[in-house]
Amino acid sequence: MENNIDTQLELALETMQSYEDSESELYVGYNAKDRSWQLLIRYNDDITDLVDRYLTRIYYLLAGYAIIEIKEVYINAFAADSRILYVDKPKSVDQQVSYAQYASCLSGTFINNYGLDGNGTLLAVIDSGIDYRHNEFIRDGKSRILELWDQQAEYQKEYVNPYELGRIYTNEELNAILDGNYTGSLPSEDRSGHGTQVTAIAAGTNIGVAPQTELLIIKVGSDTASRLPTTLGMILGIDYALRKGIERNQPISVNLSYGNNYGSHKGDSLMENYINDVSRLAVCSISTGTGNDAINRRHQRVILGNTSYRMIDLLVSDYVTSFNLQLWKNYNDRFDVMIITPNGDIVLTLSESQNIGTGTYRNTFVKGIYGTPNPYNRNQEIFVSFQGKDNYIDKGQWKVLIHPKQIVSGVVDAYLPIRASLTGNVEFLNPTEFGTLTIPSTAEGLITVAAYDQNVDDFAYFSGRGYTANDQIKPDLAAPGVDIYTAYPGNDYSFASGTSMAVPFVSGSACLLMQWGIVNENDPFLYGEKLKASLIRGAKRIKSARTYPNIYVGWGTLCVENSIR
Repeated sequence: MENNIDTQLELALETMQSYEDSESELYVGYNAKDRSWQLLIRYNDDITDLVDRYLTRIYYLLAGYAIIEIKEVYINAFAADSRILYVDKPKSVDQQVSYAQYASCLSGTFINNYGLDGNGTLLAVIDSGIDYRHNEFIRDGKSRILELWDQQAEYQKEYVNPYELGRIYTNEELNAILDGNYTGSLPSEDRSGHGTQVTAIAAGTNIGVAPQTELLIIKVGSDTASRLPTTLGMILGIDYALRKGIERNQPISVNLSYGNNYGSHKGDSLMENYINDVSRLAVCSISTGTGNDAINRRHQRVILGNTSYRMIDLLVSDYVTSFNLQLWKNYNDRFDVMIITPNGDIVLTLSESQNIGTGTYRNTFVKGIYGTPNPYNRNQEIFVSFQGKDNYIDKGQWKVLIHPKQIVSGVVDAYLPIRASLTGNVEFLNPTEFGTLTIPSTAEGLITVAAYDQNVDDFAYFSGRGYTANDQIKPDLAAPGVDIYTAYPGNDYSFASGTSMAVPFVSGSACLLMQWGIVNENDPFLYGEKLKASLIRGAKRIKSARTYPNIYVGWGTLCVENSIR
């Protein structure tokens, strides 16, 4: 199979006949009804003939990327064309669930002195939707939402939508809904409330950091077969937001509150490459969180020698339907991997010579692949999928035995899915404290935000910790993320915690900085990496940390007033 195909996708294609379950992480993006896939690709040159020959649908994105729908039988032939640089399988993602403004140096005195409220900027929130009727998103009876793209809504040809996916509601339509004069279908509800909470922190009319910024709301699609998988929905949301900023000639801040644990954690996944590339095409700032898995035992680093075996122990609880395990290694290192069941049997062996395998233990089906480097990642991935054949995986202590053959680097990083994505719990018995950042937060081209407890001036125990697997400094900084007062659907309010509550303090602050610099003509280049540098330079120190940068809060905590001086 071609080396420009994602490891997970390769395993899914090679073992499709042995077991098939579209609910498994391995089959996110797969539609069993017509045996087709939704995939992210990078390409060069004109591929019109390939589109006509192989594809059911294509969404052209910025910077030479695209999202495609393709029948399973055509994937290998499509990928074999030299114009197709890489084919990536989507992954499921999960949300990373006012004194805080004062702690972020957003005092009334500062705001009044500088006259900053986000006016003239755009804020895009890519999340679970919004309660568009909430008072926090209305001013003088009119909606502050410029457009609301509901990717989960039914596509209707009579409404303008360049992506032909879901429904894009205009400001005029939203105002008609508020006035009771609208007869069409309504946007779907923000059932989790997450998008409403996040947007209010960043830009609520009464409680937000940037209360005058215009809002673009993108409700991402689900990972069911009939909708775009969430990573692809996120990427489409970024594309839509940046195109809108370019079209309107306005600086735009993008807020991402989703993440997953799939990748080398070196900032080199295709999604992270996409973010890095498109972030340079617009006057923008993109922010995301570090995730909430710092203490959830999702990462273990082991160091190998040339002679000794190493064991990685996994504890699988009741009611786990599926999960996956990734091992990331230096390509110069050679070793075999064996999966050992709770009763001590070897159910699967993987090596460079035996690179794909399957096995069964009682009610658990195990399949794995020993991958190779690809054009975007020089590291080697070993991916193993565990799936309950009828219902749940057999609980107990599973083991991964690593048998070294030739060791040069010796560093192996093992990752489990983020905890929120599992039906039960799976954890490493000997986890590593650092390196618990979720993806895409390891990407260089965005601002990576940790959470800290602004009430006690200390890092939040749950906040994902750096650095990246190749020791790049992430997080960039931290923002308040514990017991944040914010809006909730039903015109209500609530308290919420999580790194995704910290991110909107930064994305809202980015609107203020771009207003000061670009809109008010104090610094026309205050966006992207320069904006990030300004936030880092202005960051405050917390009492508990003695050295900076560090794995907990990066360069410090958000202080907008310091960043603008």
